[in-house]
Amino acid sequence: LAMMYLVQEHKLAASIGVSPGDAGAFLQKFRRELPALSQWPKTIMELLVHQGYVTTLLGWRNYYPAYFSPIWRESQAALREAGNLPIQGTAAGLFKVWLNRLNEYLRRRGQCLVLQVHDEGVAEVDDHPGLIQEVAAEMVRLGRELGEQYLSVPLVFDVSSGPTWA
Repeated sequence: LAMMYLVQEHKLAASIGVSPGDAGAFLQKFRRELPALSQWPKTIMELLVHQGYVTTLLGWRNYYPAYFSPIWRESQAALREAGNLPIQGTAAGLFKVWLNRLNEYLRRRGQCLVLQVHDEGVAEVDDHPGLIQEVAAEMVRLGRELGEQYLSVPLVFDVSSGPTWA
């Protein structure tokens, strides 16, 4: 993702522990082989200039008036935030949709969605034979369907269970 946010050679070199020359060579190869990704900042700039906002894949909209600030640092910070929204905002939105669908399923089964911790959902499920495996399979199925619906690829969910959250 750093390349999509216009990372410079020296910053990349320091971040990954390589020489600036190696970082520069990597950035050149990245931009040559993945031109669409390296054009991401330009795409975001065009969206901001023409409409003043960017959206997530689910259609959630965020405005970035600071992009038009005469203070370069503020403008660049807004550009980075705007470039991040379609990625992180879409991931957050998809997770919320998954949680809602999971909650509906669990309620129908008399079970309970307890909480969300970052990108994890914690459910409390009765310890009946097969029920935990059934709920785990449904969690995976819901994720796969969500990915196919919005991304055209299945989302992969890791599910684990135990007697406590620990």
